[in-house]
Parts: sequence; C-alpha cells; structure tokens
Amino acid sequence: MNRRYSTFSCLLFIVVGLAFTIFAQASAQAGCKCPILNGSQMAFVGCKPNEALSTTIARAKQGNPKALYILGRLYELGGKTFGLPQIKWSNALAERYYLESARRGYVQAQAAIGWMYGKYRAGQKRGQSQFWFCKAAEQYNDAAIVNIRDEINYERSKKTWQEYCKPILKKGEPK
Repeated sequence: MNRRYSTFSCLLFIVVGLAFTIFAQASAQAGCKCPILNGSQMAFVGCKPNEALSTTIARAKQGNPKALYILGRLYELGGKTFGLPQIKWSNALAERYYLESARRGYVQAQAAIGWMYGKYRAGQKRGQSQFWFCKAAEQYNDAAIVNIRDEINYERSKKTWQEYCKPILKKGEPK
C-alpha cells in the first residue's frame, strides 16, 4: 500500500513539475504581460494589471482572438473585478469583442456570445444565440452543449445536439 502511494506521489511530483516548467516557458515567451485564462477564470501572472491591459489591447488591435475574448470578458464583468477600475461594465463593448473573437473561431467567445444573446437579449437574438452555441458545440465546448440540450428539452424534441445544430449551422450566421 505504501509503495502505491509513493508511486502516485512521485508521478504527481513529476506532472506538477512538468506543468510548472511548461507554464514558466510560456510565460517567459509571452513576456508575462498577458492575462492567463483557465476556463472562464482570468488572472494576471507576473505583471501588473495595467501592463497586462496594454498588452491585451495591442494584441486585440492585431486581431488576436484570445485578446479580443479577454477584453470582452473585462467589459462583461467590469474591470474592477480584475483591478482595472478604468474598464467600466458595458454589455455593448463585451458583445462587440466577443463577436469579433467568435468570428475568428475562438470557442470560449462563441459560447460567451451565445450565452450573452440568450440572457441579455432574450427573444430578440435567439437565432444568433443558437448559432453561436452550435459553433462552440462543434468544438465540443461543454457549456454550449449543455445550453443546446436545454433548448432541445424545452422544445420536447428527441434530437441529439448534432442533429439540432446541423440545419442552424447550414444557414450560417443570422444577421
């Protein structure tokens, strides 16, 4: 029994050490000036929030989908949450950045804009919400799949999420 735990401890130590090494290399390459995303959570690693914001804005201007998503997240939640009080809460700006990122294929942005259209614009943008959830589900985003399954259950349909999304995606992005 002790041997099994010592093997597990050794493997855990190796995995944690390897992850730290990879993270440190990635941070060094990035100059430690970009927010680190972990799912929907965001943190600034190795830099001040204002430095990270400047770098993120510069990357967003270059069309970087992750940077666009981060700006959308900042505007959706308000910058105060992340130590950036100059970023005021704005659904309009969050929608703009999420949509631009989603159109560039960033899966978290696709799910976020689908959720935003579904929550804040209930009824008005239902078609767009469904489209973006289906785009994210195509990339196996769990949150998007759950939202699609909820929609299927609401309609009392027996379709799979793939069957539900096929005609929606075939039509393309609604205007």
